[in-house]
Amino acid sequence: MATTDDIILPKKVSKSDLVYYQMKEDIVSGKLRAGEPLFERQLCTHYGVSRTPIRDALKRLALENFVETSPSYGTFVTKITSDVILDTYNIREVLEGLACRLYAKRITPAEKRKLKKLNDRLVHLMKNKAYKDAVKVDISFHERIMSGCGSATLIAMLSPIAEQINRITYSTHYDDDDTWTEDTVRLHTAICEAIINDDAATAESKMREHIAISRNHHVTTLL
Repeated sequence: MATTDDIILPKKVSKSDLVYYQMKEDIVSGKLRAGEPLFERQLCTHYGVSRTPIRDALKRLALENFVETSPSYGTFVTKITSDVILDTYNIREVLEGLACRLYAKRITPAEKRKLKKLNDRLVHLMKNKAYKDAVKVDISFHERIMSGCGSATLIAMLSPIAEQINRITYSTHYDDDDTWTEDTVRLHTAICEAIINDDAATAESKMREHIAISRNHHVTTLL
């Protein structure tokens, strides 16, 4: 594994920052599993840094609910529970629904073509049950809408939620669930068509419906 010494950093980015981002990415992607204990010495070796950047990173990750420290059990990656999913997705439904409405009002013709191409790729992967690849495209689809909504305040509110959403998405088991597949394809297509047709109200409504169905799917497939 490459250590932090192998990476050329901009002057304003510290090793603590880099370790924080690397560790968060490892948690989101599942490389550091939910419930896994985190030992400073092992983390120092793994990320190739001293204890100070590790401690700084753990403090920041604790504030964002990616890790937890207990006097009895030490520090560990937080678990994904049904309550976490429900709380996160309820907030996401409102905020991302609004982001979708704003995005639909300001999208350019060139951006419409890019969004349709992305959705066509997602539909193809879902229909062929290539779920791992579909998840990556799905994340890109939602990130494009969020980043293109035009509201810096809304983006700032959605960004930390989006990271938790990505973690939940990567942790879900995607078995052959034809109903969920059909719902995902149907609603993603409806969202895309509404945006392309400048129908902001329908875009928001379909996005909220899509997120509500995803919330239920993640809860029912949680191990």
